[in-house]
Amino acid sequence: IIVGSSTNTIINRNRIHDLLAMNSASTFTVTGMSVDSISGIVTLNTLISNNLIYNLRSQGTIIGINCSSTNVDQVSLYYNNISIVSATTGISNKTGVSFSQNNTHTENIRNNIIYIESQSIGTKNLFVCNSTTLVSPALSFNYNIMFNNSSAGTNRIASIGGVIYTTAQFATLQGAGYQVNGFYVNPFLNGKIITDTSSTIDVGVDISGLFVPYLTKDYYDATRSATPDIGAFERGTFNQAAPYNLTLSSILNTSAQLAWTDSAVGITSWNIEL
Repeated sequence: IIVGSSTNTIINRNRIHDLLAMNSASTFTVTGMSVDSISGIVTLNTLISNNLIYNLRSQGTIIGINCSSTNVDQVSLYYNNISIVSATTGISNKTGVSFSQNNTHTENIRNNIIYIESQSIGTKNLFVCNSTTLVSPALSFNYNIMFNNSSAGTNRIASIGGVIYTTAQFATLQGAGYQVNGFYVNPFLNGKIITDTSSTIDVGVDISGLFVPYLTKDYYDATRSATPDIGAFERGTFNQAAPYNLTLSSILNTSAQLAWTDSAVGITSWNIEL
């Protein structure tokens, strides 16, 4: 998704995935969402919420969400799932969320999941803000769950205003005023699936009074609780994460047998989209 030269834009409940899936050996730069030259006002600014960004395939540079240009201001990122997972190698960089505008307007990044797992020998940043003027408190970066599960290359939690925070420096990041109520922990306990024991459950901040009604519902249109879950999904009786370890066998012209592991207790049926 590319948005440019617009005002007070709402980007809500999109699924962006498998870009370059048929050419994962390419070195093209891949960006899930790009926001450029946007102006907003304090009470009605640009909202990016409840989006799923995953399976971005490339041995080149990958960015989940990129907000750039000196004209971009008042951007709010709430309840997004950004997962950059790549088994390929290469030398290029991977970034979950990137801000590069040079302003002092308040930017809000809250209740998001940002995850990177890459074998690239490049630099992997969960969050980047290249501006030396857009820092705390104007940069409101809190209540997110982040985890860099990469092994090769240079791996970081964040780079903000020229200050680098390695994967061992989460406490230092909090001391600088970022992620004070956030978490540095792997939210995916079973094969990139959020389960009912995930660290994302009931630990978000209630922002339902903002951008009404967009933040009162999750990706699947389920109502957010007063203690919301972090990420695009609000887990409830009728909104559980998908099962995992899915296998397909006994395939015939008109039938097939499916088997899976449930992600939560008490779920007796699933809708399957083919």
